[in-house]
Amino acid sequence: MISRFFYRHFSGQRDLTILDVGCGTGFNMGAIESFGSVYGIDISDDAITYCKKRGCKVLKASVETLPFSDNSFDAVTSMGVFYHNGVVDDLQGMREIMRVLKPQGRLLFFDSAMRCLTGNHDIVFHGVRRYEKAELLLKLQEAGCIVNRISYVFVLLFPLVYGKRKLDTLLSVRPKSEVVMTSRIINRILSMYCRLDEFFAQVIHYPFGLNIVAWAEKPDPLMRPVSQRGENENSF
Repeated sequence: MISRFFYRHFSGQRDLTILDVGCGTGFNMGAIESFGSVYGIDISDDAITYCKKRGCKVLKASVETLPFSDNSFDAVTSMGVFYHNGVVDDLQGMREIMRVLKPQGRLLFFDSAMRCLTGNHDIVFHGVRRYEKAELLLKLQEAGCIVNRISYVFVLLFPLVYGKRKLDTLLSVRPKSEVVMTSRIINRILSMYCRLDEFFAQVIHYPFGLNIVAWAEKPDPLMRPVSQRGENENSF
């Protein structure tokens, strides 16, 4: 998903300034370093330690108070960050991203979706919010984004996850992580499914899904108003 985003919008560019908010151990930063200088922020000391071992440029900071000047970055990625209780005010975090993006800079936003999927997994991982599509669209727009595309993803797995979490609640199952190591074969099958699902999400508006993804940009004040822009711009 990250690779497709950058090849779509920045193909051939090698001098970008990129920010990964909630960068974790820095794996995603390594996937896009060929496009330019990648910086990361995270609130976890463990994450900062791992990133530094990888040689990443990283700071300990919150997305709600980014330690960067206005109009600093060509692109910002946020992968599963706003779900966490470490983000107290998600709208403020989105506004901060818009502040540090350059005019016409791009945002890739990926996070947990649909409150009906709330379960023990969220308790263990300190998750406090899941986004409905209309809600996320409104917040991104309120933060100042032009939302080019917003879609649910991972639709086929939805019934399985929904059923398990409702059953866990019904049976009062003790909260525990749903993240487990799988065999290489199962992991390969799931990886192929994820790639196919993300591909079809570009052309199909899924009515539900495990996660939600939005591609957005910061408006350029020198360009015509958003309301006057063509319909062909509202696509991946």
